Amino acid sequence: MKAVDDVIASKGVTATTEITVGAMLGVDAEVKLLKAATATKDWPIRLRAYLYGPAIPKGYNTIKPNDGDDRLRFIGVKYVSDGSTQGLTAALESPYIYPKNTTFSGNLDYKDADIYNLIKPFFDQGWQISIHANGDRAIAQTLNNYEKLLAGNPNPQARRLRIEHFTVNHPDQVKQAVKLGVVPGFTIGHVDFWGEQFREQIIGSRAERIAPGASIIKAGGRFTYHSDSPISPVDPLHYISIGTDRLWQKPPRKVLGPDERVTIDDAIRAVTINAAYQIMSDDKIGSLEVGKRADLVILTKNPRTTKPEEIAKIKVKETWIDGKKQVW
Repeated sequence: MKAVDDVIASKGVTATTEITVGAMLGVDAEVKLLKAATATKDWPIRLRAYLYGPAIPKGYNTIKPNDGDDRLRFIGVKYVSDGSTQGLTAALESPYIYPKNTTFSGNLDYKDADIYNLIKPFFDQGWQISIHANGDRAIAQTLNNYEKLLAGNPNPQARRLRIEHFTVNHPDQVKQAVKLGVVPGFTIGHVDFWGEQFREQIIGSRAERIAPGASIIKAGGRFTYHSDSPISPVDPLHYISIGTDRLWQKPPRKVLGPDERVTIDDAIRAVTINAAYQIMSDDKIGSLEVGKRADLVILTKNPRTTKPEEIAKIKVKETWIDGKKQVW
């Protein structure tokens, strides 16, 4: 774990998320492991943790919402509602285009009422809820259940409900997400690594809308970029580069969804202050301000004065946490 987080820190990451605590070893074992690891003097980054819903024992109350400190804090519960777009298992409203003439559109992992009944007790306890939803059918299910959870709440934005990936979407879902204060996280690497495949062989023109950053901004919302590691490499500078140019990697490189390109500043926000906001920590990290923790990176070049396609080549010289240079 230390070796992995050293690599993450070397990419300029100062805080990250473990979003499926309990999925491999059980909740108690993994909580114990995380506490022990992050308590070591040379642990290089902050960690925000989400318990994996299906792994939580019935009646579990050992860890409560916001237990922890600035280095390790438990803030949410996560569920998975469908599969992956590239795996042809995301739940879509219309069929995939591969294989030719298929009528298959993926499957939901839960019925609407079933997943609602699973997440509501955790929501009522004060946990932030995160749901993996790649396809537009899964996104619709998630947003509709979130709307039920937030019904009558005078300040729904305060709950900062999450959707992971938000891959295949449509404009009405963007508007609904922003209205509910949902902060979607985009696996922006898909534009680069899978863009040509998505567009030409998997979902067709729907691929133009994956990672709809510009649409979220236009609607008045926030979004973040992530790697879903090991689905794509951890590398925020790469995320910024992809978000601003949206070029797929296969030659001849083409722009996937030009209308969803964002400015360099907006892409930077997606991996700094927006990310801090998403993990309930923007009062302490995510920007350089008096009164906040001195978490920062020193780069070899200024991304704001670098061509978008060159930003990914910028190197991280140093990563600092609490005003202390991290050794990795």
